[in-house]
Amino acid sequence: MPSRPLALYRLMFVAMLIGFLGGCASLPELSREEWLAFHNKTYENVTTEEVIEAAEKALETTDPRDMTFSHRKDGFLATRPWLYYMVIGAASGTDFYDLTVTELDDGRVRAELYMTRSGSMMAATPNVGGAGGTSVTTIPGNSQPIESTAAYYAMWKRFDYFLGLEDQWYDCPRIKALKDADPSIWGHTDNVCGIGLSDDPPPPVD
Repeated sequence: MPSRPLALYRLMFVAMLIGFLGGCASLPELSREEWLAFHNKTYENVTTEEVIEAAEKALETTDPRDMTFSHRKDGFLATRPWLYYMVIGAASGTDFYDLTVTELDDGRVRAELYMTRSGSMMAATPNVGGAGGTSVTTIPGNSQPIESTAAYYAMWKRFDYFLGLEDQWYDCPRIKALKDADPSIWGHTDNVCGIGLSDDPPPPVD
C-alpha cells in the first residue's frame, strides 16, 4: 500500500490532469437550441464542396503536420494526435473534428460540426520501500464532447475566412480578446490554440 505522501502525490496529479483534460470550471447551462446554434451554420451562395474545402484548409492551417482526414461525400472526419509533457507526468490523446455538409431544399448549405477529445494520463511516481526507481500509472480516459462556445466560434470564423466571408484570420490573441470581452464566448480552445498548434496566419484568400 502506498505511503500517505505518495498517495497524496498521485491524487494531486490525477486531479490536476483531469482538470487539464476536461476542465474543472462549471459550464453555463445552454438549451438544446443554443447548443445546436453553435454546432450548425447555414451558408448562402456557396456550394457544399466549397464549404468542405474551406473547412479542410482551416484545419490544415491550424496543424499543418499532424491533421489527417477521412473523407466522406458529405464531409470528413479530421483527427489530430496530441501529447503534453509535464514535470510529473504526461497526457496524450486525439482531437476529432467531424463535419457534415448538406444542401437544403432552398439552395442554401448547412454545415454541422462536432468536436470531441479523447485522452489518457501517465504519472511517474517513486517506489516506496527498498525497491527504488519509479513506477508509471496510466489512467485511460473516454472521448468527451468539447463543450466550449469559444472553440466553435473560432473554428467557424476560420472556415469563413477561406470562404471569403472574413477579411482577417482569427488568430489566438484575437480569440482570447473576444472571450474576455463577450461573456457568451466561453470555454477552452485547446483544440484550436493549444500546445503544438500553429498560430501563423494563412495567405490572403483571392
